[in-house]
Amino acid sequence: MIELFTGFQKENAVVNPEDEPSDETPEETPKEEKPEQPLEELVAPGTPKTGSAGAQNESGKKVWTQKEIREFYAYKNEFIKKNPERELPEDVILKERDIFAAQHENRIRP
Repeated sequence: MIELFTGFQKENAVVNPEDEPSDETPEETPKEEKPEQPLEELVAPGTPKTGSAGAQNESGKKVWTQKEIREFYAYKNEFIKKNPERELPEDVILKERDIFAAQHENRIRP
């Protein structure tokens, strides 16, 4: 737990350097530590760096586009026509449930 706190202090010192003037000469000034990972590379887990279609929203759930929904139902209908005796695969059932949930959670984009 202490490592977490000291790591935060080191990174915070790099991001928010103190603006107070120092009496030390430049030779005596300690070198500023660079963060282990550049801040530009830090993103929340599970979210893409760009906001592409089909990405996840803040809750981590898929954002569906209307085109993806049309393609899904075209696939589902084709499967049913070719295989009237077979049950739908589990992944198709789960995707359809997610599409219904996306309607209620406003996760459908044009």
